[in-house]
Amino acid sequence: FSYSPTDKLEFISRFRFAEDNGSLQRLELEGRTQIDKWSISAIYGRYAPQPLLGYYDNREGIFTTVGYKLNEN
Repeated sequence: FSYSPTDKLEFISRFRFAEDNGSLQRLELEGRTQIDKWSISAIYGRYAPQPLLGYYDNREGIFTTVGYKLNEN
């Protein structure tokens, strides 16, 4: 799902559910904006264990990015 109240602000959510019982396996909530030549985003993620990938515990974290556009190209 996504929601953009303005052309410079956007909120995005991503979900993944288990096929067998419908339990939430992955949740990501993202917010991003653009101010002049700056772009900023932050993502909160919560993930169920993925033993086949070597992740045996629940995980969660925040990932942020900042960008600056030097020119139009």
